[in-house]
Amino acid sequence: MTEMDAVQAWKTSAADSWDTAKKLIEAKKYAHCLFFVHLALEKLVKGLHQHLRHEPALPLHNLYKLAINAGLEINSELEKELNEISTFNVSARYDDYKRSFYEKADESYAKEWFDRGRKIYELFLDQIQ
Repeated sequence: MTEMDAVQAWKTSAADSWDTAKKLIEAKKYAHCLFFVHLALEKLVKGLHQHLRHEPALPLHNLYKLAINAGLEINSELEKELNEISTFNVSARYDDYKRSFYEKADESYAKEWFDRGRKIYELFLDQIQ
C-alpha cells in the first residue's frame, strides 16, 4: 500500500466512523455515539500523522498524544478537548467505567461533545486535504 493509499484509507475509515456517530446520536445512543466520535478523530489523526510524518502513527488511543506525535499545533483549549474526548474510548469500552460514563453521557453532554468533536473533525480534515 502506498502512503497516499494509507492516508486515504484512514480518511475513509474516519468518515465511516463519523457517519456512525451521527446515526447513533440521532438514535439517542449517546455513549455509543461518543465512542465513535473518538474513533473518527483517532483515525483522522492517524491519517494526518501518515500524511505529515510519512510513517504510520504509534498504536495509541490518546488523541492529544497522537496529535503531538503527528506534529500538529495544539493550543490549550484543544488539548483539553482532545483529552476529554480520549476518555470516551476507555469509558465506553470497559465495564467498570461504563456505568458512570452512561450516566455522564446524557443528551445534553453528548450533543455538546458531538458538536465539539465535529469542529475538531473538520479542523483536522482541512489539514489532510
